[in-house]
Amino acid sequence: MENELERALTVREETKVSVDFVVARSNTTQQIMKRLMRENEHYYKVFGSEKFALGKSGSEKLLSGFRLGVDPVVEDLSTQDFFRFRVLTKIFDYGTGQHIGTGVGECSSNEEKYKWRAALCDEEFELTPEDRRRTKFKRGKGGTTYKVKQVRTEAADQANTILKMAKKRSQIDGTLTATGASDVFTQDEDWTGFELDNGNKTSPPMEPPKSKSDKKPNDGQAKPGQIKAIQTLVNEIYEGAPPNVQHAGVAGILEIDTLESYKDLTFNQASKAIKILNEEKDKQ
Repeated sequence: MENELERALTVREETKVSVDFVVARSNTTQQIMKRLMRENEHYYKVFGSEKFALGKSGSEKLLSGFRLGVDPVVEDLSTQDFFRFRVLTKIFDYGTGQHIGTGVGECSSNEEKYKWRAALCDEEFELTPEDRRRTKFKRGKGGTTYKVKQVRTEAADQANTILKMAKKRSQIDGTLTATGASDVFTQDEDWTGFELDNGNKTSPPMEPPKSKSDKKPNDGQAKPGQIKAIQTLVNEIYEGAPPNVQHAGVAGILEIDTLESYKDLTFNQASKAIKILNEEKDKQ
């Protein structure tokens, strides 16, 4: 009976220690987020959710804070028609070398955002072979739809990008698993502001391309912090390019006709631009 009581007390004490460890780990995550991370750089708010999506630079902050290292293992699943990579990222403790967790991530050039791009002009669209072009309908505000002319991308030009994105997804997944940060963050690739409709992703409410004169004043304008973030990212990505080229680049990723100033963007457009620009920065 005495031995059984001792075993019960030991289990109870171990359970108490593990709970304290979980609490301490959660507090560490909160402190790293509060003191070392910046919104729209290391993480960003998910549309329609109270959670934040963790970016690659944010995962690196958490890994550094918890003194964790990564060991990615790449599996090449490519064929002659497309590139596809799966990455398993082992997370280990720097001090002991102990395996803490594993993340998994995959990326393919057949994914929608890599397979197609908006045509630069009507002439490019018309000169592209029919089997490498399409007209895609997109959802606009109030249930309306509009058309976007798209052409196929060259898969070979994106091989390195596809590999890096698979590694990024795997690293973020491993970070969330190893640090137990899923109560604060979500995988950024799982949330893009889309809503689930019968298991399929549908576009969030968004404005179809408009001219500046069509916009209502104070209609969800971009905030100063967003504008500053966009300017910083654009200067890094399009280093040395004149302002009109930079503006054209942002207009292109947002699929709008023209952009004279970042102040013309809506809050949602600015959030989308920051997300895409951060992804582009991570690829470099």
